Amino acid sequence: MPAPKSSHQILGKVYDPDINLLEGATVLLTHVSSEETLPTTTNSSGEYILNLKNLTSWAVGDSITLKASKTKYGQKTETLIVSSAPGDTKDITLEYTSDYGISPIEYKKLLANATILFDFEGNLITPENPLPVPTNVIDLVNNPSFVHTMREDGQPTSTTVDVKGVTYKKTYTYNASGIQITESKWVKQ
Repeated sequence: MPAPKSSHQILGKVYDPDINLLEGATVLLTHVSSEETLPTTTNSSGEYILNLKNLTSWAVGDSITLKASKTKYGQKTETLIVSSAPGDTKDITLEYTSDYGISPIEYKKLLANATILFDFEGNLITPENPLPVPTNVIDLVNNPSFVHTMREDGQPTSTTVDVKGVTYKKTYTYNASGIQITESKWVKQ
């Protein structure tokens, strides 16, 4: 009878780029030398747990990567060396990414100059799922029909945009501390 594999948990929390715990994020552990993988999804508290005993083999000192991602929120890959402790903890904060290949630095520069639609009517905008009209038809910087409604503290309460005569709106809600807790999908008005 083969000896049972020893248990070693890798656990942590996944945060969105605005440092909110993120439910439903995918976390993929990859054992660097064997390329064996273990996937999981974060729970309602943004937590994940993976157990190395589910790999064919592993040892203290091995290198693993943890790639966390969620559509519309971004991704991040972290490297971890397996310790001799009973388990290891690694929290991961996603970085905004784009299916169009915009880097986080480029994204932050663009935010200072324009608004980028990453989702439309609840669907991620990708080359395979583009906006219903060409982006050159929508001028999000100078479009007088593109409106942010703001709270006194400068946080948006809603965003409205007209696309070929059709108005779409998304809304934002905040907790008592002023931290955004929800963002709706684009809804046709």
